[in-house]
This record gives sequence, structure tokens and C-alpha cells, in this order.
Amino acid sequence: MRFDYQIRWYSIAENKLLNQAKYILQQSQNAIIAENFYDAIKSEVDKLSFTTDIYRLREKKEISILNGKYQVKFLIGRERVYIIDFKSSKQNSY
Repeated sequence: MRFDYQIRWYSIAENKLLNQAKYILQQSQNAIIAENFYDAIKSEVDKLSFTTDIYRLREKKEISILNGKYQVKFLIGRERVYIIDFKSSKQNSY
């Protein structure tokens, strides 16, 4: 069992996260809230570097984060976990 996977974000997933942070900034008019959101998502996803092997045998490589409000889809490589998509749980599809 490995506990040292590197996390790599695909550009589409990173852009979706940044767009969500920008939306939160527009709605809240508070940069600290938007930064905290961005940092919280990144922090939760970084935990995958330690827990990836749990998901290796699952058919769906997805996790819910921030109390199920957001979903992250990922692929598992030999050395890395690739974050391939990010979405709000309210969205029907990626």
C-alpha cells in the first residue's frame, strides 16, 4: 500500500475549480472567502495522496468533498493521481 502519490490536476479540472472560486468571489464580494474555498478543495484533494489505494479497486473513481457539495473525478497512475474533473454536486453531469 502506497502513501505518497503525487496529485496532478488536469487543466479542465483546475479551470472549473478556478471558475467556481471566481463565482464565489462575485457572489460574496470577499476575496478571503473565495481563497478559503479554493484552499479547502485543494487540501481535501491532497488527502488522496494518502488514501488512493482504497479507491484503486472501485469502478467509479470519484470522491465527494466539502460535505458532499462538490465532486472530484480522478484516475490513478503508478506514481500519480490525476484529477480529471471537478463539479458542484448540484450539476447533473461533468
